[in-house]
Amino acid sequence: MHITKSMTLNPLCLHPETSLRQVWDLAAGKTFRHFPVTDATGLLVGMVSDRDLRSVLPSTALNPVVRQEELSHLEQVRVDSIMSHPPISLPQAATLDDALLLFDRHRIGALPIVDHDGKLVGIITVRDVLGAYRKLFGIGSAGSSLVEIRDDGQPNLVSRIAAALESGGIVCTRILRPDTTEAVGQHPGVVYARVQTYNTHAVHATLRTAGLETVPHKTDPKTP
Repeated sequence: MHITKSMTLNPLCLHPETSLRQVWDLAAGKTFRHFPVTDATGLLVGMVSDRDLRSVLPSTALNPVVRQEELSHLEQVRVDSIMSHPPISLPQAATLDDALLLFDRHRIGALPIVDHDGKLVGIITVRDVLGAYRKLFGIGSAGSSLVEIRDDGQPNLVSRIAAALESGGIVCTRILRPDTTEAVGQHPGVVYARVQTYNTHAVHATLRTAGLETVPHKTDPKTP
């Protein structure tokens, strides 16, 4: 899935010469936490996060008068003095997987999206990616549950699972087979099927009838 389907278009931007006091005023009462920085042509030149801002803002524990004086000093401090440069970004053709890998690798919360000329077109956050994957994998939808099936080592396991569920009239929206050679913490030899039904007993019974072994959970019916 391409990031253009999940990103925020035309995000609020800062300019390198913007004062930190102006940024503070812009951020007040807003829910977003990341500001791309662009030049006069729209070219992405940096990124400012709420963490960057907190590092230079005066403490709320200060006397109100003293704190106001400290805030007034921020009018002389420019955005380009605290922005991340060069910023980590993604092209419009990137996917959600690309974004997820960069979030994990760099421990950041948002990525600006640029066109082929390096001009800003949007921004995508960790929350955006989580929401997109939630929809992609059907997490939280009514009647959705995940069933684990043991890998019996026989060929065509995925197609056998799909055929068994279809023959039982059970809607299966996704079948996932993790790469157990690299996946850390995953139970080896397990395939996951996401089904759309409240009758999990019927799911387990259908799979067992097809000669497939499911992995029971505490709330699932016990296998005989």
